[in-house]
Amino acid sequence: MLHSYEQERRPHAAALIQMALRIGRVMQPKSLLGAALTQTALRAACLLPVCRDYILQLKFKPKPRFAQGCFLPSPNLSATELAPQPWVQSPAKDVRLDEVLGAGFSVIGWDAAVVREAARQVVPQGLCTGQVALVRSEDDFLDTPADDGGAVVRVRDASGELAALLARFGAAALVLRPDRYVYAVVPQPA
Repeated sequence: MLHSYEQERRPHAAALIQMALRIGRVMQPKSLLGAALTQTALRAACLLPVCRDYILQLKFKPKPRFAQGCFLPSPNLSATELAPQPWVQSPAKDVRLDEVLGAGFSVIGWDAAVVREAARQVVPQGLCTGQVALVRSEDDFLDTPADDGGAVVRVRDASGELAALLARFGAAALVLRPDRYVYAVVPQPA
């Protein structure tokens, strides 16, 4: 992964630099008229909550998506991207997904033995992986039988954000790198 770091990050860093330069040109107009127009436009935009949030939360900032680097390209994964970190429900409490993923590579997918077996086929050889089994928000996971010897952490996708992510990739599971970027897509079992 370290060998691909620059290859992955350089285009995103260049896009961020270009965005900063554009913001600088807007925020430092060359005339009083330009300054007045900029201030008026920003004040008007901030009257609308959608525009205000877009500006204040920097939603225009380029998202880090890497078309080259350390991931397994597939028809459903042409560029790697950062996985979200929603709240998930464990039997004991609500936690951030990061708290259950572990430190290394991890597999996150639907709670089924066939999905876990398919995921093992795409994990890089010799790497330990954490396994997180998702239970749909409408399902009860307290009575789920443990057929994995306790090696799998089960959590409920209460918000549905992870279900939407898997659906967008057409995946039964995703293999995540230690930096939480998607390494590989595990397709739906046939």
